[in-house]
Amino acid sequence: MLAAHASMALAKIDSSKVALDSVPYFFKDDFSNYQLLDTNLNELHRYNPLFKTGNFYIVTGHITLPARNVFYNPLFVDGLNFANNHHDAIYLNNNDVQFMHSYYPITTVKAVIGSKKEQFMELLHSQQIVPSVNVGFKINGIRTAGYYNKQQSNTVAFQAFTSYIAKNGRYRSFFSYTYNRIVAQLNGGLQPDSGYSYAYESLTDKALIPVYLSNTSHQIYGSDVYTKQIIGLDKKLKKGELIALQDSSASLHKIAIYARYNEYFRNHSDLFVDTNYYQNYFITAADYKDKIRTQKTKASISIFNTIAGKAVDRYVGYELQAGIENLDVTLIDYKKNYFTTFINALLAKNLGSFSAKAEFKYFLNGYNASNYQALFSLKSLPNKSFQWLINAGANKLNPDIINNYYTSNNFFWENNFKAVEHTFINGSLFHKTAGNLFVQYNLINNYLFLDSMAMPNQINASTSLLQIKYHKIFKWKALRFVPEVLLQIDGSKEQILGLPKYFTKTSLYFEQRIFKKHLWFQIGSDVFWLNSYRPYSYMAATNQFFYQTQFNTSNLPVADVFIAFKISTVQAFVRLEQISTIVTEPYFYSPYYAMPGFTFKIGLNWLFIN
Repeated sequence: MLAAHASMALAKIDSSKVALDSVPYFFKDDFSNYQLLDTNLNELHRYNPLFKTGNFYIVTGHITLPARNVFYNPLFVDGLNFANNHHDAIYLNNNDVQFMHSYYPITTVKAVIGSKKEQFMELLHSQQIVPSVNVGFKINGIRTAGYYNKQQSNTVAFQAFTSYIAKNGRYRSFFSYTYNRIVAQLNGGLQPDSGYSYAYESLTDKALIPVYLSNTSHQIYGSDVYTKQIIGLDKKLKKGELIALQDSSASLHKIAIYARYNEYFRNHSDLFVDTNYYQNYFITAADYKDKIRTQKTKASISIFNTIAGKAVDRYVGYELQAGIENLDVTLIDYKKNYFTTFINALLAKNLGSFSAKAEFKYFLNGYNASNYQALFSLKSLPNKSFQWLINAGANKLNPDIINNYYTSNNFFWENNFKAVEHTFINGSLFHKTAGNLFVQYNLINNYLFLDSMAMPNQINASTSLLQIKYHKIFKWKALRFVPEVLLQIDGSKEQILGLPKYFTKTSLYFEQRIFKKHLWFQIGSDVFWLNSYRPYSYMAATNQFFYQTQFNTSNLPVADVFIAFKISTVQAFVRLEQISTIVTEPYFYSPYYAMPGFTFKIGLNWLFIN
C-alpha cells in the first residue's frame, strides 16, 4: 500500500530499468518526506556530507577531523549538546534515522578510495520479514592516513532500524540503534616557516612538514537507542494520512509513546612538546588527559489528531505532549545529574490557500527550568511550480554545560552564564524556474562563545545576523550551472560570530545520456570560494572552536574536477580535488589546519535488488 501511494507522488526520475514499485524508499517515523533510494547522479561525487547542497562547513583537513558549521541556525540549539556535532560528516544520529520500505531485499554498497590511503565504505541492507515488518542496517567505515603528519584516523558507525505496521494500520512501531566510534590523531595544525608563511611546495613528502602536536589521541564513542510507538484510538487509518488532500473525511486520534537513550563519551590526551600552541595556559610536564561523558534519557507521551485535507506538513491538527529528560554529566571530576520535565503543544490548520502552524515548548524544571521554544509558521499549499514558507520564532535556552564548568590539569573554569535568547524570522521561496531562496534575520542576546584565550565568554548585548541562501540548477541543453550562495552579515563590530560574509559552491558540468540512453554521465567542475575573513580556530584539547584575531583566510578559490556516470543501478565517479593547490600555497579554512593538496578520489555506488 505504501509503495502504491509513493508512486502516485513520485515520478520516475532516472534512467534505471528497475520497476518503480521494487525500488526502496526512505521515510520518517511519521511517514512524511518520502525519498527514493535510487535517484540520480546529482552530487554523487560529493560523497562527503559536509559539501552536500545546503551545507556550509569550515573543515580541518579531512573527513574524520572536526568541522564547524558556519551557517548559524538558532533552531538547532537546545543547550544540551556536546562536541559530537563537530563530526557531522560521519557521526550517525538517530534524529535523522530513515526507515525503509521495499518489496524485495535490497543491498547497496558504496566505496571510495583516494590518495594517502583514504578509504571509505558504506553497506546498507533492508528487507521485509513479513509484509508488515521491515528490518535493515547501515555500516560506515573510514580509514585515512591524512595528507599531513599525525592525521591517522579510523572510524566505524553502525545503525540498525526496523518498522512494523499492523494490517489495520492502527498500530505502528519503530526502533533504531546507532553506534559510533571515532579514533583519530590531531596534529594541532601546521607550523608556519616564518610569520604566517607556508612555503612547503618544495617538499616531496608532506608528512615532513612540522606540526604543533606530536602525540595527540582523540577518541569519541557514542550509542543511541530510539523507539516510538503509535497507537490509533478511534478507527482504521485511511490513505488521507499518507497523502495530503486525498481524503478530507479522515479524522484520526492517536497516541504516541517515545523513548530514547543516548550516551556520548570522549577521551583525549596530549603530550605538550611545543608549548607555543597553548601559550595562554600553564603547561604541566604530565600528559594532558580529558574525559567527557554524557548519558541522556528522554521519554514522552503525546496525543494528536490527523485531519488529512485540513491539516499541514505532517498532517497534524493538534498535538499535546508531556515528557521527561534525565541527563548525567561527567567532566573530569565534575559529576552532576539534571532531571527535566517539559510540556509541548502544537496546533496546525489549513486555511484555504495556505496553512498555519504554532508550536510552544516549556521546560518546567531541570537544567533549562523556565526556558522555552516557540515557533509560528505560514506555508503555501503544495504547488508544482511555486511554494513559500514563513517562520517566526523565539527561544531561551541555557548554553552547553561544558561552558559553565570544566577542569583538567591545564584548563579550568567555573561560570554561571545567562540563557542565550534568539528571536528570528525567515522566509523561503521555492520556484521551479527561479530557484530556491532563503532569507533569515536573527537577533541574539547573551551570545556565548570561546574568546581569543579559548575561554568561555558571554556578550551581554544584542547581536544581529542577516542570512541569505540561494540554490538553483540552471539547464541549457546538456550544460548545467548550479550556484549555491550563502551571504551572512554580522551586525557586531568585532565580528564575534566568526562567520564568512560570502560562501559559494558552484558547479558547472555537462550532463548527457548516450548509448541509447543506457549510460548517464556528468563531467565538470566544482568551485568553492569564501571571502577573506577571520575564522574560528580549533582547540584540540577541549574539542572546541574559539574566536581568534590573527589569522585570515585567503581569497583564492578551491577547484575540483569530476566525472560521474550511471548504468542501470551502478553509479561511479572519479574526482580530482584541490587542483588549484598545484600552483598555490596550502589552503586554510581554519587556522593552521591545511586542506589536502592535489588528491584524487574514485567512488562506486552499487544497488542490488534480490
